[in-house]
Amino acid sequence: MRSTYDRDGLNRTADASHFLYGEGPDFNVTLDAMGRGILYFVRTNRWHGSPWHYEIDGVDHILRETSTADPEHPLPESKYDPAEIFSPPMALTWPTTKGSDLNWVPIPFERSLRLAYERTFYGTGYYILHQFADDTLASPRPLDWRTPPDPQVLQVIGRSGSDVAPTDTARETNRLTFERGRPLRLFQLAGPVMIRALKLTLPRDRALTLSDAHLRITWDGRQKPSVDVPLALFFGAGLLYNRTNAEHLVKAFPVNIRYAGESVSLASYFPMPFFRSASIELIPCQATPRFTR
Repeated sequence: MRSTYDRDGLNRTADASHFLYGEGPDFNVTLDAMGRGILYFVRTNRWHGSPWHYEIDGVDHILRETSTADPEHPLPESKYDPAEIFSPPMALTWPTTKGSDLNWVPIPFERSLRLAYERTFYGTGYYILHQFADDTLASPRPLDWRTPPDPQVLQVIGRSGSDVAPTDTARETNRLTFERGRPLRLFQLAGPVMIRALKLTLPRDRALTLSDAHLRITWDGRQKPSVDVPLALFFGAGLLYNRTNAEHLVKAFPVNIRYAGESVSLASYFPMPFFRSASIELIPCQATPRFTR
């Protein structure tokens, strides 16, 4: 993971638009990676940095956001250019996200990758990339900057926020009451089985208080659980607090949190196989311990 943070720690000019080094006024390098790898994610605040230079194996490619030409008067339908390569849901601009330009289009590179800003606007940026060891056999197909993404891939990812579990599976449903201070077993399953979807529906007026209750999953009768995590965090949120009253607090492909009427639905579609048994429990949040000196 890389970022445009101020490496001096001074937050100069308070816009965090810092870079590793510059090669002229229009090429300010923020990411410099050598070897083979794949850039998986880029985030910037609005059109910060656009036009962006994606220098892949020494070949410079330009990516713009259509508000770049006149950033003081941004376009309400602002989008990436070239739009045929960087299109939803793999690439989203600030009118959709309400604040950031996000890019999940995989950018493979064989020898080197540099990202550079041509100009900056208030904001920050960060990147997630995977670099391969020198002796690995992985050789990702390069992005030719002309061929649009596979429509089937876009269709599948476009289903984020919906039920993506197979329909030809067995289902088990429980209606339970979570009592204060008492662990609650949600499911006890016998294997060998693979869980393809785990869904919980909570009363909206109790969702925030249940955010820190722990979801605990124990496989095959082991002494310790393999999953022991705050409920909200497991489904992709810090808290079940919906500040803007949005329909989706989390709308991702493998997990989502959706508000509908007086209910909050939490769903996870990570495949979870086990051999003999699975115990899924909801554990009340423990009081914060006191420390003395």
